[in-house]
Formats: sequence, C-alpha cells, structure tokens
Amino acid sequence: MKKDAQTVGPYITPVVRLILDYVRAHSCGLDERLPSERQFAHLLDISRNSLREAMKTLQALGVIEIKRGSGIYLRKKDFNPHDHASLWLLIHRTEILDILTVRETLDMRAIDLVPLEKYLDVAAQLRDCLDHIDPTPSGVDALRQHDLAFHTIVRLAAGNKVLYDICNSLNGSIYDERRALFSIPGQMRRCVADHRRIMECYFSGSRDAVYQAMSDHLFGVRQAIENAMPR
Repeated sequence: MKKDAQTVGPYITPVVRLILDYVRAHSCGLDERLPSERQFAHLLDISRNSLREAMKTLQALGVIEIKRGSGIYLRKKDFNPHDHASLWLLIHRTEILDILTVRETLDMRAIDLVPLEKYLDVAAQLRDCLDHIDPTPSGVDALRQHDLAFHTIVRLAAGNKVLYDICNSLNGSIYDERRALFSIPGQMRRCVADHRRIMECYFSGSRDAVYQAMSDHLFGVRQAIENAMPR
C-alpha cells in the first residue's frame, strides 16, 4: 500500500521524513546525486504525486536541488524541520491565507450569534481554559490545544451547528499553521494576552468590546504569519 502525505510532524510529512531517513541511512554526501523520482517512488513504496509534493517542500527548504534533465542533488544535510517555520508558512502561503479568511469571517459571525445573557458563562469558560495553559517555549502543543479549545467555546455558544461544523472541519487544516505560528518568537505570549483580553471583554458584557478584541486578535495572527514568510 502506498504511503500518503498526511502530515504527522510540525512541518514535514511522512514522505519527507522517508526521504530524509534515506539520505541519513545511505550516508549521502553534499552535492551527491540522489535517486531519480521513479527510483525513489519504487525504493520508498510511495506514490509519484506524494513524492513530488515532498520534493517540492525539500527544494523550497534548500535540502535538495532538482535540475531538469540532470537529476536530484543533495544540498543540505543539517536540516531540522522544526527550525523552518517561516519557510513552511511560505510553502503553504495560499492555503493558509485562504483558511484564515474563512476562519476570520466565521469567528466574527460567531460573536454576533452569542446571546448577551450567555456572556458571563462564556467568560467563565474562557477563564478556565486560560488557567490551564503553559505559555512557554516547551508548551507549543499545549498552546495549540488551548487555541482550539478557546475558540471552540465561543463557537459552541453561538448555537449555530453549521458554523461550528465548518470551523471544526478546518481544525485539521490549521494544525501545522498553528505549530508554525507558535514557533515565531513572542507569538505564544501574544496569543495568550489576546485571549485574556477577549475573556475580559466577555466579562464586561459589551458585544462591541468583544468584537474589537477578537478583530484585533485575528488581525494580529494574520500579520504575524505574513511577516514570518520570507520575502
């Protein structure tokens, strides 16, 4: 059975990992010519489409160079995918920004749908969510879970199943985006600070204040991602 390209790490797919493992296992040297696309697909038992996507990623990260009519060459051996958040964001720029646009629209609409009488209950749930977060560099995964839980509280309070289901369907798509985002220096603490402001606005009972706080938060997320992308 051919292996698919479902993401399992912060910025790499199983196919990318297989290629990197092959390079290490065979002690490939810098500038060495690697197996052809057809050979790699056979050696690693992967589909050509998945292989091409993996090669695209590795070439964008500078690990390999693909010369048409010549072959695939290894250009970098000290590659650590965890250190390349900005490049991962660049590779997936269009998809990420499209998802952000949908998310922004739905999250702002959710605020309109939350009844004012639910504000204190929502605020209490958001506070409890914030009380269990670890905003340290070692807490990237925990913050990703927190971010999902935080926004889910508001979406559920909106009481619109279609809106909730659409947002829920996007969760898998934003997994790596959130991992990359929270790898940007200072972004974890900014996210937590934004969430605290949103919580406080719910306690205030002002829809306008909540709307502004959420708008500022979503704008900040978009700006951080766009600024992190290499020019």
